Amino acid sequence: MLTASLSSPQSTQAADGNWIVTSSTSGNWSDTSNWEDGIIADGAGYTATIAPESTGTARAIILNDASRTLGGLTINYQRRADTSGSLYYTFSNGGFGHGFVFDNNGATATLNLLGPSTNITNYRTTIDVPITLSDSLEISDSTSGPVIINGNIDGAGGLTYTGTSGSSLTLTGTNTFTGGLSINNSEVIIGEDYNLGDESGVITINGGILHNAANVSGDGTVDSYNRQYVIGSEGATFNTDGKYYHIRSGSISGDGPLIKTGSSTLAMYTGVENTYTGGTIIREGNVRIEADSNLGASTSGVTLDGGTLIVRESTQLDAGRTFTITENGGTIDGDAFTNINGVIEGDGLLNLIGDSTISFNNAGNTHSGGIDVGESVILRIRRGDASLGATGNNLTFADGTSFSVNNYDSVTEAEAEISASRFFALTSGTVNFIIETDTPFSATINGSGKLLKTDDAILNLKAANSYSGGTEVETGTLLANNTTGSATGSGAVLVKSGATLGGGGIIQGATTLESGATLNVDGNLRFSNALQMAGTTMIDINGTTRGSGYDAVDVSGLLSYGGDLSIVFLTSAQDGYTYQIFSILGGYDGTFNSISIAGVYDNIALLYDGNGIWTGTDGTASFTFDEASGSLNAAVPEPATFALMLGGAILGLMIIRRRRK
Repeated sequence: MLTASLSSPQSTQAADGNWIVTSSTSGNWSDTSNWEDGIIADGAGYTATIAPESTGTARAIILNDASRTLGGLTINYQRRADTSGSLYYTFSNGGFGHGFVFDNNGATATLNLLGPSTNITNYRTTIDVPITLSDSLEISDSTSGPVIINGNIDGAGGLTYTGTSGSSLTLTGTNTFTGGLSINNSEVIIGEDYNLGDESGVITINGGILHNAANVSGDGTVDSYNRQYVIGSEGATFNTDGKYYHIRSGSISGDGPLIKTGSSTLAMYTGVENTYTGGTIIREGNVRIEADSNLGASTSGVTLDGGTLIVRESTQLDAGRTFTITENGGTIDGDAFTNINGVIEGDGLLNLIGDSTISFNNAGNTHSGGIDVGESVILRIRRGDASLGATGNNLTFADGTSFSVNNYDSVTEAEAEISASRFFALTSGTVNFIIETDTPFSATINGSGKLLKTDDAILNLKAANSYSGGTEVETGTLLANNTTGSATGSGAVLVKSGATLGGGGIIQGATTLESGATLNVDGNLRFSNALQMAGTTMIDINGTTRGSGYDAVDVSGLLSYGGDLSIVFLTSAQDGYTYQIFSILGGYDGTFNSISIAGVYDNIALLYDGNGIWTGTDGTASFTFDEASGSLNAAVPEPATFALMLGGAILGLMIIRRRRK
């Protein structure tokens, strides 16, 4: 606090005073010739008025002999008569350490900057002297020019800055005043937390901007501890174009919105329990959080209007917290597990980035602007198709991304089905479909990327897809149930050991089933290219109509037999009927390791003759499989014929036995 050096000069009495500005020269405060009637402004409750009437651009007023106590200080730029276009005032002390004491006898002291002037387009007021706030100080600025206070501010009073569009107050000193800072419809620029005064002082922002900027003081990084911030009904803007603005402890309350601008980051940490209710609007740069409570009250929404929400740590975002994506788009950046339980709405593009899982958990999502999933992101849904927003809300996946389905038990099959109105674009590389609950998938998949199917549940592809990077089924089941085009796009299909490929649709690319894989046909499964089988092929027969009464496989390319063929009759075979299990259009090679028939028959193991023919019987029916034609022929005698044959066999056996005797 200013002490002895701030005592008033002995040569003057307490009084209001008007600085005479008749030339371009600067002057000492103590020089009576610079004051109207020789009366020097000084004293608690009294006002100094400076009204520039003459020409000149830069003026310096020097507190040369002592500090000055004032109840008010007014600079009236409206009085300027010439048309130079610029006027800059600087208050200095010539290195003597003198400054201002604002004391208005218990009332709020004032610093009034009056403008604009029709003749001045550039204003600047610089105070390079220390300031003591014995009473609170209100700076009222209508000049639309910068006010810069480089001197240290101390005292028990608070500081209020109210300006107009374009006006700003820059604080660079190591300030310790304890009465708090209020910013009303104007901008306060700082570079360090200590510019804001003692941490016990509340920071109140109503329609104003708190701007941490580079090259103001320090390195532009603000580390805020234990401060209380209050947002007024007109909102508070945090402009971070310096470095980070860290709110490490304390809280933000109030009823207005928190608005984030500037290219850098506003970061809030786990211990920051905010209660503001007006929502968070991110227009530029980033807002970084570690807990849901950082975003204010549980019903306080988040609007992404060109900016990024960074979520650190695993976080459950409250179901009452709505996310709005404006036409300017927005980004969510996670590094762990982010559960978005609230509604996602709006018509802008939503970008998901970071090495994280981001889970959409609300069935009421109406977002329509598209979703872009960046590298290393897992997008998880839990409410079926509705999790992805409005009908036609399309998704784009980069290399190394994942689409995860883990629906709640309450989600029905119809709700789980991914809508045919959507497009999934696999732009490049590999996209992992992590299917934890059965998923009918009617959306169209395009792009140059590869689809990797993992986890144990069923992915049922129903659309004509055009992605070209191939398909790999690592675990679980992939069904092709499209009616036109190719369920798996144009690329090759690989089914790994332990995984299953099935369905009754169309597959364009060359398909390989490794040893331990399963081909589980359901209807008429058509391969437009080669099919190589080294696992188990499963065929059900429940009638004589190909593709509906019994399962069938069409292969336009080379068919390579291998592994095991398991045929299950769900009803008795028709005598003499040939079941065309494989339609071979491009030739064949190889052979099965085994062929078995089960179901209503007692596990008949067919024997191979070495020439492409497999035969077997259980005494009630005989079967022959021909590899060249891909067909199974059944011979099932009528019961009377079977009895006659059995009797003949017994009679023959008796004759042989008699002859032996």
